[in-house]
Amino acid sequence: MLRRYELTDDEWNRIVDLLPPENTGKQGRPRKSNRIILNGMVWIARSGAPWRDLPERYGPWETVYSRFRKWIEDGILDNIFRVLSLDAELEELSLDGSIVQAHQHSAGAKKGPPNEIGHSRGGASTKIHAVVDSYGNPVRLMIGEGQRNDITYAIPLLEHIDIEGSRVLADRGYDSNHLIELYL
Repeated sequence: MLRRYELTDDEWNRIVDLLPPENTGKQGRPRKSNRIILNGMVWIARSGAPWRDLPERYGPWETVYSRFRKWIEDGILDNIFRVLSLDAELEELSLDGSIVQAHQHSAGAKKGPPNEIGHSRGGASTKIHAVVDSYGNPVRLMIGEGQRNDITYAIPLLEHIDIEGSRVLADRGYDSNHLIELYL
């Protein structure tokens, strides 16, 4: 029985080959199936609930969370996103950014170029920049410092997408002669 927030058979069949093999050949307790674990991850992402509130049918929240972290580190979730974004409807794209206030403990984050936490009078913040397709499905995402101009991320976002024949919609934050000339 398909429950709320779970992958359909069609969705599962599109990504099953991108996941690591379930049978590792190790002795001991059998691993939870990748489908159950992934459904748990999707449940967390769609519901917005904390990990500790994960329903028991997905297994212990610690197991789902540890596999989530491992799949991020191994690039598995990035690969799934990349493969699924190939099916995007590119006739009309929307480009925008949204500021997210950083948690108070983010002040202790490592300093240097990979740190995407910006500091301004409003406090620590970061900005999520996204290109979405005609249906609102994400095609490309980037995270940047909260105080950076939107136009700074426009070209890096669009250069990885074949926008030939596409209409790109964006607000005034992306208004730039350089950007318009580059993609005309």
